[in-house]
This record gives sequence, C-alpha cells and structure tokens, in this order.
Amino acid sequence: MASWDQSVDLLVVGSGAAAMAAGVRGKDLGLDVLLVEKSEVYGGNSAMSGGVCWVGNNPGMRARGVPDSDEEVLAYLQHITRGEVPAEMLVTYRDESKRMLAYLADKTHLRFEPLEKYTDYYPEAPGGKPGGRSMEPLPFDGALLGADLAKLRRPAASALILGKFMITARIAQRMIILNATAILLMAWLFLRYLLRAPARRRCGGRDPYLTNGNALIGRLRLSLQDRGVPLWLDAPLVELVIEGGRVTGAVVEREGKALRIEAR
Repeated sequence: MASWDQSVDLLVVGSGAAAMAAGVRGKDLGLDVLLVEKSEVYGGNSAMSGGVCWVGNNPGMRARGVPDSDEEVLAYLQHITRGEVPAEMLVTYRDESKRMLAYLADKTHLRFEPLEKYTDYYPEAPGGKPGGRSMEPLPFDGALLGADLAKLRRPAASALILGKFMITARIAQRMIILNATAILLMAWLFLRYLLRAPARRRCGGRDPYLTNGNALIGRLRLSLQDRGVPLWLDAPLVELVIEGGRVTGAVVEREGKALRIEAR
C-alpha cells in the first residue's frame, strides 16, 4: 500500500475543454476533484482553438429553422468514418452529445449557439448539412474570472484582429467578403475595443472580451470556480502509480516537490 501526500476521488490531468468538463461533472456527482496542469497557464490547445463543437440535430438548429434528424446524423457519421467506428459508438456520440449540451446549458456557464452557415466538412456526403451542426460558445466577459484571467492561455495570434482582439466565427464569416458592410463592421468592432480600455486596465492590459476557444475555456473555468474545484498550474504528471495491475494515483511535481496523489 502506497503512502500518499494527498487523496482525491478524481484526478484530472490537463486543463483543456475535456479535462474541465470532466472536473465539472465529477464535482456534480459528489466527487472530490483535482485538476493538474503542466503549463503555467490553463486551457491547453482548447484555448487556442476555434472552440467549435459538432452536435447533430441539436435544439438550436430547430430554433433557427435548420432541418435535421437523428437518422441523417447517423448516416453522415457512418459515411465519413468508413466503417472504422462501430455503429453503437456513433449512436452513443449522437445521443450523448445532445445530452451534454443540455447539461452544460442547465448546470454551467457554458452556452453554445449553432452556426447556420458553418458547413459540415463533407456536406455532399449522405446526411451532410450546409450548416447548423457546428456550434460556437457565446462570447464571454473574462473579467468575471478575476485573477484567473491572466492565467488563461492566450488565443493563437492568427485569431486576433490587428493583433488586438477576438471576434466570433459568425462575425468572421460576414467579413470574408471585404465590402463596405465588412469595413463598417470592422470599424465598429475596433471602436468597441477602444471603449474597453478601462476594462483592459482593470484586467492588467488583457482584453476581457473572449470568443472562440478562450470563451469555451473561460466559461468552463468559471464553472469550476463556482464549485471550488482546485486547478494546480506548473504541476506536471511525472508518473502513474500502479498497484495490483491498476492505476491508483500519480506522482505530480509541484513547487519542486514530487507529490503522490491518490485517485480513489
């Protein structure tokens, strides 16, 4: 029997969207949860991404008049996976992804909206759609994170307009064609950025208007804050602890010390 420096029910390694969602759900199930992240900032690749998730036949599609069905979703998934994924797993993804959306909308700060003109990767495939299944997180006020905003991994430089601020995928789509409307929209967005100068000063110079992956992670981080779930930064996993053929915990490095964390 190993000796432990700390013991939790659920040890989550990483701080991307999947890790944070696991932490939220674990806490809601009554578990004692700890997240550990090797970097000095949290969010991983998720924070640098577009933050888009793909959920077929989601309720937002119906609200926007975009038709879809579970049968079409399954046909599409079966076609693009070419038989490499068992049908029951595809059905599970189709059904549970909608359940996940409903849970997050009801229990957390995370909200998604469908993008009617964000096409499936293969819209010409059986069951493919020209839009609606891809969903992006709603913009988020990073100031709500308090000091944790400074520790949120910054978006990819390519995602910033003029190297200064983010925009949503919906707005980006409207600006693809550089016409008079797009120029006026850009001017309006830049004016809003300038008007956020006081907020940026309060946030240590960082623009608190978050979209894409930063909004995804920011909303999940606030949900973890609400639940009092700890997140250790600069805490890489060194090795897994294996007893009797099963993983019972991990060795995590923190502040120069190797800590043995039990994961019950």
